[in-house]
Amino acid sequence: MDSQLVEIAVITKVPKIGEGDGNLYNAVFTRKDLEDEYKDLLSDTSFIPIQLPVFKLGEILLLDHNDRDIFGIHSGGRKPSKWDVTYEVFAVDQAEAAIRRALEVRQSANPDDYPRQV
Repeated sequence: MDSQLVEIAVITKVPKIGEGDGNLYNAVFTRKDLEDEYKDLLSDTSFIPIQLPVFKLGEILLLDHNDRDIFGIHSGGRKPSKWDVTYEVFAVDQAEAAIRRALEVRQSANPDDYPRQV
């Protein structure tokens, strides 16, 4: 993967809870993920399928020439155009504008409307 920084993106819209699963990926919750006091709720081999958000509102992404995130929490290159999210693109020399936009988006949202990111 070519990880040369080409542009900065800010996630400006993600689906709200109940608006579909276009920003969710499938994961599993296992016994080792539980706090010690709850470990007896699952056997060693059981799991709970869950869905988690790929992107969160106001997240800043550093994109390569393939529009893939080069430093995100999910290394391997998340590509926002493949998911049901809206984002704004900034040139590399507009980092301060991207940060201001991300803060504006985060401050204007009601966090209870969106899935929590783990």
